[in-house]
Amino acid sequence: MSRRHALVIGGSLGGLIAAHLMRSIGWDATVFERNASDLIDRGAGLGTHPALLEALRRIGIEFDISMGVALDTVVCLGRDGSVIVRRPTLRTMTAWGRLYRMLRQRLPGDRYRLGMALKPVGGNKQVRTHARPIGQAGGDAVMVLVDAMQRHPEAITVAR
Repeated sequence: MSRRHALVIGGSLGGLIAAHLMRSIGWDATVFERNASDLIDRGAGLGTHPALLEALRRIGIEFDISMGVALDTVVCLGRDGSVIVRRPTLRTMTAWGRLYRMLRQRLPGDRYRLGMALKPVGGNKQVRTHARPIGQAGGDAVMVLVDAMQRHPEAITVAR
């Protein structure tokens, strides 16, 4: 029996995490990123949260305080500079590029493809996908679409 294969469309943090999670349960995964150049210089500061830390742990990355700056208070300012909200928190701020680099380095080089955009099929703008077995007959395939620029960035679409 051939190994199941996931095609992950979107090579930013969400796509890399999805690929690693698929690999952690026995699937092979290839990530396709539309940009032709590596994304390492993109992104900004990022607040960690329990779901992110759990996903990183599941793929073998133990996040610790040395990977960022610990915060004990969150402060939200209004447009005029006044404090709107001040509340305690236990959160670590880190750099987007740091997480990207850790995730990218753990994925085999041939499993991350730059300059590969998903194109609409047919005459309309709606993207239609057809996932088919990759490799030997009888294998399973799945396509995972992850794009932070979509209207619902938290949504991950899986087509089988």
